[in-house]
Amino acid sequence: MKDCLICKIVAGEIPGEVVHVTERTVAFRDLSPEAPTHVLVVPRDHYENAAALAAGDPVASAELVTAAAAVATAEGYDEYRLVYNTGAGAGQSVFHAHLHVLAGRQLDGSGAQPGGQVIGRPLLPHSRCWRRATPQATRRRPARPPTRARRPGPATPRTAVRSRPSSARSARMRSG
Repeated sequence: MKDCLICKIVAGEIPGEVVHVTERTVAFRDLSPEAPTHVLVVPRDHYENAAALAAGDPVASAELVTAAAAVATAEGYDEYRLVYNTGAGAGQSVFHAHLHVLAGRQLDGSGAQPGGQVIGRPLLPHSRCWRRATPQATRRRPARPPTRARRPGPATPRTAVRSRPSSARSARMRSG
């Protein structure tokens, strides 16, 4: 595509810090890294997202994962995260299929997903994301403090109500 940023980086029209190249893929450092190692692995051919890539060229789709593993190994990591964002609602901002390789710090689900949740904000037990991301067997909600049941007690004592004298009677009392 003419106006695709990633296509321009792959073609060499826009400079990028390329770290790995194969016949079908190019890997370069992300301009806004969210981890010490944050590399994008992209196919040379233009596909809008990961689903389109898998449908259009499954071999290139598999090669992206192979290239991502090679990048992580070359960077000195055997533990890393791979992330695809597919669609604007999932955080995809450049519509050329690309695989994020993240490594170099503890990636424990506390917000290290590019374009996803806010960085540094942990998933809360009451959020939908927590319920989807946490297996049923390990889900435990924080214990609620016990609530006291209200027991029916004695009725509130009523104060005696004095009746007021009628206005004619009160006038007599004042005069007399």
